[in-house]
Amino acid sequence: EVRDLMSVIDFIKSLKSIDNDRIYLAGHSQGGFVSSLVGAKRVSEIRALFLFAPAYVICDDVRETTKREKNVLNLMPEHTKDTYIKCAKNVNLYNDITDYNKCVYIFHGKMDSRVPISYSYEACKAYDNCKLIVFDNEEHRFSDKTKDVVVKKMSEVILK
Repeated sequence: EVRDLMSVIDFIKSLKSIDNDRIYLAGHSQGGFVSSLVGAKRVSEIRALFLFAPAYVICDDVRETTKREKNVLNLMPEHTKDTYIKCAKNVNLYNDITDYNKCVYIFHGKMDSRVPISYSYEACKAYDNCKLIVFDNEEHRFSDKTKDVVVKKMSEVILK
């Protein structure tokens, strides 16, 4: 997935209508996890990261260091084959994301039972410039009202 996203960035940058100085990455759950890894590999090209309940728990899930009902291996067995597990085991998460030194916005629900919010707190410690926005009554997937708040914040950042 990291290679796929890097290919998407390369394609986007080749379009004449794109301002290559204003490329952002955003992702929910596993998409946030992948965006974090790619951001660290493409720092000079990515202006900011917007991460929604990033699934940083995947690294522990595949190593089975946490025995959880909502372990990614239990939730998505059809997608978590050998290659997925091998790749995820090779991620040294908080070291692998720290090269990204631009603004990171993490939006996370305090009630998230799929991805414990503690992972986002730890990520914010790893990043140089991280803003964690916590929604007290939200789970892994945000309500429409919270999505509106997130979109408003993203718009404010992008339109600066």
